[in-house]
Parts: sequence; structure tokens; C-alpha cells
Amino acid sequence: MLIFDVVDHTISQVGNTNTLMDQISTPVNYRAARLILHQITAICDGILLRAGPYHKEGLYQTLLIHELTKLGIVTTRERVFNMVFNDSEGKPVFVGDNQSLRTDIELIELEGIIELKSSGNSTKDDNIWQLRNYLQQRTDCHWGIVVNFISKFGTRTSPEVQCDLLFQINENTNKHEIRRDEMVMSTCDLEVPIVVDGIEIPKVWHESLIQRSYPLKETIFLDYDETIFEEVPIEKEVSTRRVGKKFAKSMAEKYPISSSSPASGFMPLSSSCFSTGT
Repeated sequence: MLIFDVVDHTISQVGNTNTLMDQISTPVNYRAARLILHQITAICDGILLRAGPYHKEGLYQTLLIHELTKLGIVTTRERVFNMVFNDSEGKPVFVGDNQSLRTDIELIELEGIIELKSSGNSTKDDNIWQLRNYLQQRTDCHWGIVVNFISKFGTRTSPEVQCDLLFQINENTNKHEIRRDEMVMSTCDLEVPIVVDGIEIPKVWHESLIQRSYPLKETIFLDYDETIFEEVPIEKEVSTRRVGKKFAKSMAEKYPISSSSPASGFMPLSSSCFSTGT
């Protein structure tokens, strides 16, 4: 899992957006999908900073589509499609009965899917598998990103964006990934499927990227008394009270405290304490 704490750092990984998109050809290979992952993460982090946490998924969806459209990326919102599975004899079973699937955002020209979440925790396995199941049902999309706007404050944590990239591995993967000996593939047996009881289970590449830029809660929510009020001794009550500066000044003038005062244990306020208004 990769973690970036500064927005500019992530953007510098990607470079100019238009140049990036111009360099991507279809079908998108994993290296191109990784660049898109970085770009989407930076865009969503900016959305979180501007809009703030604790919004509904639909709002983040609208804002993300707006940003992608500005960049000239063609999108489709909430596309509905049916499911097809193989039976025990390998014959297709078309599922109806209103049991269709629906994607949040599709990148038409890039052949990818973006699934959005707005939650209070890290992305769950069922969110990852939801996208994986979508990809298994689509022959026109072979990669996707789960974007999770995480609205949660902690002692040392603040809202963040988590993006998980899934990329299907199939018979075309080697052809798309290895070009002119640019890469040396490890011995990961890409072409060898997982087979259980004669049933093939497809493989995917997966990586997660987290963007942490939102400030901590204690830097946003301040205590008015701690930032504006002062501790002021009042002789009549022989105690300290938390009062406003103007009131503190009038009380200090009305009840001056000398070294012989019974309340001499209290520190008198200096004149600098009353140099401002309220």
C-alpha cells in the first residue's frame, strides 16, 4: 500500500494531466492504469479538501464526474447491465429477475470502471470484490478503481482518500504488458490460471493508494475560551473566572489587586492582555 501525505507530491508523480492522457493508448496496460490511479487519487483528494468530509457518495460522484469532464475524459454515470454465469456444463446462464448490476462511473474510452464509496473506515473486502465481480461480467472493461472517501477523525488521523486499483489478468496480459523488451516479467505464471475442481478462477493485479492531506480535527474545531478568554482573578470572589477581555479589563480596574491583597496569590493581568478588543 502506498501512502502520500502531500497533494503536490502525488501530482508530481503524474505530471500534466493532458500529456498523461495523450500518452495512454487502449487497451490500457497496467502501467497506464497505475498512472491513472495516481491522477484519480489526486483529483479526489482535491474534492475532499474543497467539499469536506461526511458527504453522501452521490455528491462526490457528481464532483468527480465534473472534474473528469473538465479534463476531456468521457464518462458514463450509473450504467446498468445484466449478469451471465456458466452452469455445471459450461453453458451460459443469463440472470434476470431485476438482478442487474450498476457501475458508478465508467471511463468509456479508457475501458475502466470507477466505484465510489463514502464511509468511516478503510475500504472493505466486499467493496473490492464488488468491482472484481463487475469486471468479470464485462468484456469491454478490464480494469477499475474503488475510490473511498473516508470521513473519520482520530487522535492522529483525519479524513483521507483510499483508491484501490484492480486489473484483470488474462490471455492478453503478456501481449499488452511486454512491449519491445521494456519490462522483464517475474516468474508469476501469468498464463497459468487457478483451477479448482476443473473451474478456472481469474487472477487480478491489485494495489492501494492513500492520500492524506486533510487537517486534524483539533486544528479546525477550536475552543473559544482557550483562544479568546483569559484567566482573570476577581478579589471579591477570591477565585479565578474565565471572562472576556473587555469585561476582564473593567473588573481589573474596579478591583485592583495589590501585593497585600488576600488574593495576592493570583497573577495580575499585564496591560498587554487588554491591547485588543473583544
